[in-house]
Amino acid sequence: MMDEQNVQVADNDFKILSIDGMKQFFTCSVRQRIFFLVLLFSILATKFLFTQEQGLTFRIIPSTTTTTTTTSTTTPITTTVTSTQDTKRVYPCLRSRHAIQTSFLGSRSFCIHLLSNDIVSNSIASSHSWMPHQTRLMASLLADAPSKPAVFLDIGANIGWFTLVMASLGHEVIAIEPMSRNIELLRASLQASKISQNVIVHPNGLGVKPSVCILYSDNRNVGDGHTICDITSEKEAIGRIPGGYSLRQVINSTRLDTLVNQNIDVMKIDVEGSELYAVQSGIRLFDKYEVRHVVSEFSPRMMREKRSDPYDYLKFFVSRGYKIRIVNDQLTILFERKVWQSVPVYISDNDLRRLSNGDQVDLLFSKS
Repeated sequence: MMDEQNVQVADNDFKILSIDGMKQFFTCSVRQRIFFLVLLFSILATKFLFTQEQGLTFRIIPSTTTTTTTTSTTTPITTTVTSTQDTKRVYPCLRSRHAIQTSFLGSRSFCIHLLSNDIVSNSIASSHSWMPHQTRLMASLLADAPSKPAVFLDIGANIGWFTLVMASLGHEVIAIEPMSRNIELLRASLQASKISQNVIVHPNGLGVKPSVCILYSDNRNVGDGHTICDITSEKEAIGRIPGGYSLRQVINSTRLDTLVNQNIDVMKIDVEGSELYAVQSGIRLFDKYEVRHVVSEFSPRMMREKRSDPYDYLKFFVSRGYKIRIVNDQLTILFERKVWQSVPVYISDNDLRRLSNGDQVDLLFSKS
């Protein structure tokens, strides 16, 4: 995205070429004339791409401007959350290795902007998809929903793959994502794809209680944010970030049930081990409204690293009448054939403990 200073530079270059350059145009050789025309065309093209506005709007729920400073004997952490404007300058989808135009499952074509050093972005750039059988499963669950349009809640939206697919299929989407760079890319993708009207974005982290959190990510997967909350100092924050990871920003967390108060057809949760905190922050949502299906990443190792209990996470759903199934390509195929109830379910205490001590899997929580 070009800032105003760079646009001004382009304007100045254009003026110089328009006045001084034209004086020299008729006195130079044929080769120099060709070079001049190519340079002039490049500047005009750049000026057009980076100053054109499309007149679209993007619905984003602004965070209240607050400043929170923690008390500590060491260097304090100060975080400022600023409101985001509802209407932004809109840029076209600049197709390159950082933005592609694609579609999935017969959806309308959409644009997705990518990070340069990120596993999700690299997969989308090379295969034009991300987690395809999970995407197909959630799309099938939404297509089968009684409400039209169906409502999809994307917790941990990242750069927006699932949000963009489901919105492009005509569903309503609520996306929650705390990482500012991911939000910028998601905003650009929604605007370029002209599906902003289907999506509400909350630029928030989730927590059982409002608190100051640090957001960090793997240096090889920069868009995949991890959070640690209740940090009292910068020294403590740095000490709790694993090797190979870097601090990205400081955020204020909020409760899920203060952001979302409606029935949800499909909820997706992928918050790198903080899943228990996310659902605990939405107890009123689960107990007052209908959340029909939840598709969740489940990593016992990452949960324990975040000081939460994977067994408690599973119990949260089972105690509310959900059945647990492992998400894989077989489940997706069987659901598409309308025979997915034959897939084994995990609801006994032994089942929950076995899953809690197992490897990372994706899970479907459903009441049917």
